[in-house]
Amino acid sequence: MSPSQLLSYRDSPAHYGQDDATTISTSLEVQAILETLEDETSREILRLLEDEPMSASELADKGDIPLSTTYRKLNALSETNLVSERIRILRSGRHTSEYTRAFSDVTISIEPDAGATIELIS
Repeated sequence: MSPSQLLSYRDSPAHYGQDDATTISTSLEVQAILETLEDETSREILRLLEDEPMSASELADKGDIPLSTTYRKLNALSETNLVSERIRILRSGRHTSEYTRAFSDVTISIEPDAGATIELIS
């Protein structure tokens, strides 16, 4: 899927317009998000994070993705603010990072004079 074909990644139309939105319009940030969303493995990780937060190892297991690839993709998703990282405290007292999707909806608009704009709705 090319960035020009990627028009919307929606969790649910019911979320649209009801929550906070972040608008990204600088060309470098737009390009980074489009490149991240173009990647099939990154999209699979986002799909897996729809229902609940998961650790990198849980994502790797459920998505049948090599753990090293999972970490690389999570890094790209974090850098583009598409996922958030937080600490999960385990019953044993140990802790691990878990990841959540940072949006419920992404809308990409392309205007001839203004270029591309991405709206992340949380």
